[in-house]
Amino acid sequence: MQGARESISRIAFTPQVGEIYEAEVESLMPYGAFVKFFGQSGLLHVSEVDHKRIDDVSTVFKVGDKVQVKIIGTDPKTGKLRLSRKALLENPADKKA
Repeated sequence: MQGARESISRIAFTPQVGEIYEAEVESLMPYGAFVKFFGQSGLLHVSEVDHKRIDDVSTVFKVGDKVQVKIIGTDPKTGKLRLSRKALLENPADKKA
Protein backbone atom coordinates (compact mmCIF):
# COMPACT_ATOMS: atom_id res chain seq x y z
CA MET A 1 0.00 0.00 0.00
CA GLN A 2 2.81 2.42 0.91
CA GLY A 3 4.51 1.66 -2.42
CA ALA A 4 1.34 2.57 -4.30
CA ARG A 5 1.10 5.89 -2.44
CA GLU A 6 4.71 6.72 -3.29
CA SER A 7 4.09 5.90 -6.96
CA ILE A 8 1.06 8.19 -7.06
CA SER A 9 3.02 10.95 -5.32
CA ARG A 10 5.76 10.73 -7.93
CA ILE A 11 3.28 10.86 -10.81
CA ALA A 12 1.38 13.81 -9.33
CA PHE A 13 4.58 15.60 -8.21
CA THR A 14 4.81 19.21 -9.35
CA PRO A 15 8.04 20.87 -8.25
CA GLN A 16 7.79 24.51 -7.17
CA VAL A 17 10.39 27.25 -7.34
CA GLY A 18 11.86 27.84 -3.88
CA GLU A 19 11.29 24.31 -2.61
CA ILE A 20 14.16 22.18 -1.28
CA TYR A 21 14.61 18.50 -2.04
CA GLU A 22 17.04 15.73 -1.24
CA ALA A 23 18.43 14.44 -4.51
CA GLU A 24 20.79 11.66 -5.52
CA VAL A 25 23.70 12.23 -7.89
CA GLU A 26 23.12 10.12 -11.03
CA SER A 27 26.06 11.18 -13.18
CA LEU A 28 28.87 13.72 -13.32
CA MET A 29 29.81 15.89 -16.30
CA PRO A 30 32.44 18.63 -16.67
CA TYR A 31 29.64 21.23 -16.44
CA GLY A 32 27.79 19.81 -13.42
CA ALA A 33 26.00 16.88 -11.83
CA PHE A 34 22.76 15.30 -12.95
CA VAL A 35 20.60 14.58 -9.92
CA LYS A 36 17.34 12.70 -9.41
CA PHE A 37 14.55 13.49 -6.95
CA PHE A 38 10.90 12.36 -6.86
CA GLY A 39 11.33 10.71 -10.25
CA GLN A 40 12.54 13.99 -11.75
CA SER A 41 16.00 14.56 -13.13
CA GLY A 42 17.81 17.87 -13.25
CA LEU A 43 21.19 19.45 -13.77
CA LEU A 44 23.01 20.95 -10.82
CA HIS A 45 25.28 23.28 -12.81
CA VAL A 46 28.88 23.63 -11.61
CA SER A 47 28.27 27.34 -10.93
CA GLU A 48 25.47 26.43 -8.48
CA VAL A 49 27.46 23.89 -6.42
CA ASP A 50 29.31 26.29 -4.09
CA HIS A 51 30.13 29.97 -3.57
CA LYS A 52 33.77 29.29 -4.41
CA ARG A 53 34.87 28.27 -7.89
CA ILE A 54 34.63 24.53 -8.58
CA ASP A 55 36.70 23.33 -11.53
CA ASP A 56 35.77 19.66 -11.26
CA VAL A 57 32.47 18.52 -9.72
CA SER A 58 33.98 15.08 -9.07
CA THR A 59 36.02 16.71 -6.27
CA VAL A 60 32.72 17.52 -4.51
CA PHE A 61 30.37 14.67 -5.50
CA LYS A 62 30.42 11.07 -6.56
CA VAL A 63 27.61 9.05 -8.13
CA GLY A 64 25.15 7.96 -5.45
CA ASP A 65 25.81 10.91 -3.12
CA LYS A 66 22.80 12.55 -1.51
CA VAL A 67 22.63 16.32 -1.89
CA GLN A 68 20.07 18.95 -0.97
CA VAL A 69 19.02 21.14 -3.88
CA LYS A 70 16.75 24.14 -4.17
CA ILE A 71 14.70 24.86 -7.27
CA ILE A 72 15.72 28.37 -8.26
CA GLY A 73 13.75 28.61 -11.48
CA THR A 74 12.94 27.07 -14.81
CA ASP A 75 14.65 27.59 -18.13
CA PRO A 76 12.26 29.73 -20.18
CA LYS A 77 13.21 28.00 -23.46
CA THR A 78 13.27 24.36 -22.36
CA GLY A 79 11.13 24.38 -19.22
CA LYS A 80 13.84 22.39 -17.41
CA LEU A 81 14.36 22.95 -13.70
CA ARG A 82 17.23 25.13 -12.53
CA LEU A 83 18.75 23.69 -9.35
CA SER A 84 21.15 25.12 -6.78
CA ARG A 85 23.07 23.79 -3.82
CA LYS A 86 24.84 27.13 -3.42
CA ALA A 87 21.53 28.82 -2.50
CA LEU A 88 21.40 26.62 0.61
CA LEU A 89 24.95 27.39 1.76
CA GLU A 90 26.02 30.35 3.85
CA ASN A 91 27.77 32.93 1.70
CA PRO A 92 31.29 33.64 3.06
CA ALA A 93 31.03 37.21 1.74
CA ASP A 94 28.20 37.85 4.23
CA LYS A 95 30.54 37.11 7.15
CA LYS A 96 33.00 39.84 6.13
CA ALA A 97 30.51 42.64 6.77
